Amino acid sequence: MTFILGDRVYDVRLSGDGAARLAVLTVTVDSRYEWSTTVAGWRTVSFGACGDVGYVWSARELVELPTSADSGLTVIDVARWEGEVLLVRDAADGEHAWRVDGDRLLRDG
Repeated sequence: MTFILGDRVYDVRLSGDGAARLAVLTVTVDSRYEWSTTVAGWRTVSFGACGDVGYVWSARELVELPTSADSGLTVIDVARWEGEVLLVRDAADGEHAWRVDGDRLLRDG
């Protein structure tokens, strides 16, 4: 799968057959830099962006995509639901709100 955000091109691969509990998510940026992390494997991933930051999410993880060669994949692992709003605390301790809209998550606010 390819995800383009601004001048960056992300090639995203998810290993596994969809039945595994865990899969390896591999992200290559601009055909030069590559990172991998483990994510829930029983659902395909979705893509989104807020400003110039891209995200990939699986069944349980929200992964912030790298914006430069010296950054990496950041798995944002602190989240909670308040009604239909998903509140996510990022690696820099900032909190972001996402609202459910059908089968999509939209930035709230």
